[in-house]
Amino acid sequence: MGRKKSEYLDFVKDDNLNPDKIAEMQFWICEYSKRKYAIDIQKRDDFEYIISKSKVGSDILNRVHYYVMSYANALIKYNGCKKNEYLKKINNMIISFHNYFYKFNPKYVILQEIFDSDVYSMINEHSEKLKIAERIHNDSENYGFIPLEITRIYNMSEIVKKKNSCSDFFYLNLQTPFLKKTKLDVDFNYKDIFNFQHFEEELYDGTIYLYMKCLEQKESLKDLVKEAIFLINKAMKKKNLHTAGCKIEADVQICINEYFYINNKSSVKEILEHSFAAYRNYYDPSIFLCTKDTLRMAKFVYVPRYEQVPFHIRAMGLWVWDKVNFENVKVYDAIKDAINIKEFCQNEHVQRSSIKRSYHLAERSVELMMPCIYSDL
Repeated sequence: MGRKKSEYLDFVKDDNLNPDKIAEMQFWICEYSKRKYAIDIQKRDDFEYIISKSKVGSDILNRVHYYVMSYANALIKYNGCKKNEYLKKINNMIISFHNYFYKFNPKYVILQEIFDSDVYSMINEHSEKLKIAERIHNDSENYGFIPLEITRIYNMSEIVKKKNSCSDFFYLNLQTPFLKKTKLDVDFNYKDIFNFQHFEEELYDGTIYLYMKCLEQKESLKDLVKEAIFLINKAMKKKNLHTAGCKIEADVQICINEYFYINNKSSVKEILEHSFAAYRNYYDPSIFLCTKDTLRMAKFVYVPRYEQVPFHIRAMGLWVWDKVNFENVKVYDAIKDAINIKEFCQNEHVQRSSIKRSYHLAERSVELMMPCIYSDL
């Protein structure tokens, strides 16, 4: 008999699973990625040509915004509606295109309840709009956010001020992963909500293929991991194709390189546990969304190990980065200005060397599109 729903909806009080910290890291990933995108698109062959049609002047952010909006307007013409409504239309179109492109594969799908029927006609007609949608979608995958978010690059001093005055500043998002794909040595493939199995073809290349059911509530994640390890050992005893489990009834196909497993058994167990949690949350968020299992998974995905960089320090470094890269201010002068912003100082005297170090942290984080820690410098 499965667990009662109320037992799964046990909101986390454990400080080690602080939802605010997870949401904070999601915020930083997006902000760093936006700035990387803003820098990169200025190097594109058509950037100056498109900007030449405008009257935006020399302001870098205005030029970037114009470039991105020109493609958005070619996809869905702006009709004078509220800006947020227009951005939502574009976002829904790209999300719909993304889900259709991946055939609603749970491995990549986002916000599966959203679907814009105009995507069908756009794809069937092979119109110019399709090429534009493909371009915007490609940027979304490479940078991990839908490009129109670039119109919301926040002033970091204002962000710190708002965070200090609002306890619910961050919105924790556990159902909308970034579009960015990562290649894992342990690869999961899933059955979708229509019961179609998006499984890979089995190859004789040293890969172990496991087939499991993981949606039963009575099974804990640790029980599922134990079952997976049992199946791995069973599959490895086979001389030719390394498979184990019932493929016909499986919700999940797990593909593991035999040598990777032998050399990384502890990390494989961790990846297995979090991947099971992610799939359960995708399949039935009404039960699994606010569980400790899902929050542990989100922490594993978003929060760097040994993360101890305070919010205002990250904001200070990124504020200096913005001054240098968007306003052409010299690093020395930007650091000098940052000292006088009370939101960054938090009632303490801040050394120039500390601000410079936070700037280099921001620089590295933008480059990698992720919240780095000081040991990454």
